[in-house]
Amino acid sequence: MRPQRWRRNATSRVPRFSLLVPLLGFVAGGVWGVITTGVDQALSSSAWLADDPDFQAFRDPSRAVIESVGPPMLTFIGVVFSLTLVAVQMAAENLTPRVVRLFMQSRVTKTALALFLGTFFYTLVVRYLSLHVEDKKGRENEFVPFLSGFSTMVLVACCVLAFIAYVQHTLRLMRLTEVVDLLMRETLKSVHVVRALSRTREPAGDEWRGVEHEVCHAGQPGVLIGLHRKALVRDAARNKCGLRLLARTGDYLVPGSPLYVVYETGDRPVRRPGHFRRHIRTGSERGSVEDVAFGLRQLVDIGLRALSNSVNDPTTAVQVLDRIQVVLTACARVPWGDIEYRDRTGAVRLVERAPTWDDLVVLGCEEMLVHCGPAPQVTRRFAALLHDLEALAPPDRRPVVTGYRERLEEHVEHAFPEPERRRFAAVPDRQGIG
Repeated sequence: MRPQRWRRNATSRVPRFSLLVPLLGFVAGGVWGVITTGVDQALSSSAWLADDPDFQAFRDPSRAVIESVGPPMLTFIGVVFSLTLVAVQMAAENLTPRVVRLFMQSRVTKTALALFLGTFFYTLVVRYLSLHVEDKKGRENEFVPFLSGFSTMVLVACCVLAFIAYVQHTLRLMRLTEVVDLLMRETLKSVHVVRALSRTREPAGDEWRGVEHEVCHAGQPGVLIGLHRKALVRDAARNKCGLRLLARTGDYLVPGSPLYVVYETGDRPVRRPGHFRRHIRTGSERGSVEDVAFGLRQLVDIGLRALSNSVNDPTTAVQVLDRIQVVLTACARVPWGDIEYRDRTGAVRLVERAPTWDDLVVLGCEEMLVHCGPAPQVTRRFAALLHDLEALAPPDRRPVVTGYRERLEEHVEHAFPEPERRRFAAVPDRQGIG
């Protein structure tokens, strides 16, 4: 499997393995504690260091450092965890609950937590093993935790730096501009993934004339987050059949939901049409790797919350429209619609459903237009978005944009009865009102 495809497959499963890095840090702390204690035991047992006063002088300071770090570190972890919960709650309330996954997938958060847990467990292991060695050897040959004490001080310094980075990263995620920029970048990556997949698309043909078998979802309820396309094409070629996906990435599947159709194109029937399910992945929530619509959905949700009567923040809505324009502009020249995948012989083996250009424009503009209300800042920015998008889109993709521009003009006419305000609200302005 290519590294790029491995990253795409793995990223969709990140929320399931959010505790893997902290657990690895916890285990690494214990292993390093065993190693450093063994090295200190060997140094303490050596004849040329046993009577060295400079080496023996490290005994009490090292023990004091190790004993003072362990218990407070557990309290420190509790403070960090509480800070994370507060940040997640504020982001979910002020933006959208779907941004919680940004905290779950944050590498800074998981790395910092792994370092904190590893330091805590390291001090416990070192303290336990040092007491065990001292009881075993007796007081005539006392144990000097030289390397263990030095490692503890290094880990504490790393924890302080990690905590500073963690606080800065958490505060950034609590800012609106950082969140919408991160969502925009993720969505643009998804657009690049779809563009790469669309290279394999060919003009639709009528190659499947055999018997059809509709297969329904039989697993646990969940969201379709991805599929292993090469494996599906390979198995379909082996069985001399074709697959047409009925579900689209991001659809929520329940047992009995139509999943795909198997077309028998060969001389022998397909014995187990349902075995293709193993190459389809589902999860508890939508992912941003192969789902462009999900990125737009999150941006629109933030914009709708800003336009609600309880918040009434048109400036935030303008910032969201800025990012929606970036995403739609990137999508303007990407092939959308059904994507066909062929085997080595050139036969179509898999047809995947993908959103169309009209679907993406509707997703990015419909609800924002309905809820923009009598806010001239929003209408002016919306007019600029549609004007620029209409100029950049290919001719065959302009009708849907033109339709929304005309609907925006009708909305301005009804929302602003006074002619002077109506003219002001209809002027395209990329900054809204300055």
